[in-house]
Amino acid sequence: LAFRDERPDVWRFFRGVKSADEIFFQTALLNSPLRDHVANETLHYIEWPGGSHPRTFTSADFDRIAASGKLFARKFDVARDVEILDRIDRELLGEG
Repeated sequence: LAFRDERPDVWRFFRGVKSADEIFFQTALLNSPLRDHVANETLHYIEWPGGSHPRTFTSADFDRIAASGKLFARKFDVARDVEILDRIDRELLGEG
């Protein structure tokens, strides 16, 4: 919490960033005394094919998601393909 008071320049920068919630806490932690205790490992499976948005996963991507070993994946759109989420629930989470 002290980071905000210690670095008002960074706080001002993040007020105008489109996706500040995705990088603010990482920035604060890596600029804190805890920086040597932060694991350089993401728990999210994300594919960035280029451009400003990550790939939207569909059922065709299930095997890659399952094989990734990641706990989370981004991004899904139920209007585009709801079956991918149902398959994750059934086959990876053992639900329903």
